Amino acid sequence: MPYFELKYYTIKDYTTALLIPIGVDKSCCGPHNGNIFKRTEKFMDSLEESQKIFNLLTIGNRVRDYFRKYYSSYLVSHIYNIDKEPLSLVISFAVSEKILADVKDRYFFIFNRYYSPFLQKTKSYEVAGIKAFYGACFNTLEYRRKISKSEEIFNSILKIETGTLHDTIVNIYYKCFSMLVLDVLEENEYSSVGARVTAMDNSTQNAAKMIDIITLMYNKARQANITNELIEIVSAANFVI
Repeated sequence: MPYFELKYYTIKDYTTALLIPIGVDKSCCGPHNGNIFKRTEKFMDSLEESQKIFNLLTIGNRVRDYFRKYYSSYLVSHIYNIDKEPLSLVISFAVSEKILADVKDRYFFIFNRYYSPFLQKTKSYEVAGIKAFYGACFNTLEYRRKISKSEEIFNSILKIETGTLHDTIVNIYYKCFSMLVLDVLEENEYSSVGARVTAMDNSTQNAAKMIDIITLMYNKARQANITNELIEIVSAANFVI
């Protein structure tokens, strides 16, 4: 089954949630982080209206500083310096362990998805918690056991010791969660590069416009000065004649 498709879960409602806004600490990424702030604040307002219990776990120093300043009561933890090393499944697994240490019913990732060097959009992932995932796995096993012709195979699966089956499902959940985290981190990293390209392109265009404006002002001032000199020369010549 698709591991995080919520339509497969019997427990679709939830009580607790963890919001995970992901920012960038590099230069020229102000609009990139600003979009993350706005989307996260909208999520917070929506969760408050729905009377959900939620907290914030930030990734990145600038995101942490912003929410520590304005929403310190919701901030429970933060992760930073993950951009010091190339992104990999090892890093995403370490990040996942940090996130999943705070057990919630839902996890919301807020990040920017890369489309082109000049187009990035703020997106979000909604991921079910381990309890809902565990229940969904058992429901799927039961369903397949009923419709499968080889019932002996699924009967043997259901007869596995509870502890072993639980550990297996938890490992699958952690692995899939880590792959999703890696996707989020990579997309956000690509978007930050695109945002920097856009910022530099805008700076170049603004500089070119400013040069044109200043050149026009200089030419007008120069022409006015020349005109005044010509008027003085003509006036003096007429006076002498």
